[in-house]
Amino acid sequence: MNFLQDHKIGLWDVLENCKRKGSLDIHIKNHKENDFEMLFEKFPQITKIVFNGKESHKYFLKKFGQIKGITYYVMPSTSPANTMSFDKKLEIWSAILD
Repeated sequence: MNFLQDHKIGLWDVLENCKRKGSLDIHIKNHKENDFEMLFEKFPQITKIVFNGKESHKYFLKKFGQIKGITYYVMPSTSPANTMSFDKKLEIWSAILD
């Protein structure tokens, strides 16, 4: 937790809740997005959103679109269902630190 705070990193799921059989995102039903309008009002200094996989980005974009002044980064999912090697995921995720 201290690491995240020290580096001004927040974590929040795109979806507040949903129904899903199993762990695959393709099975998500009856979803509700988190209240990002409130988040951006409370923290107007947010300039980047990093999505853990294409599906989270898809749900966010469908509900909120492209928000002016915020850059989106769609990273490879950290889920074990994504068979990309850990080293490759780490390389891609590390690039956003630059």
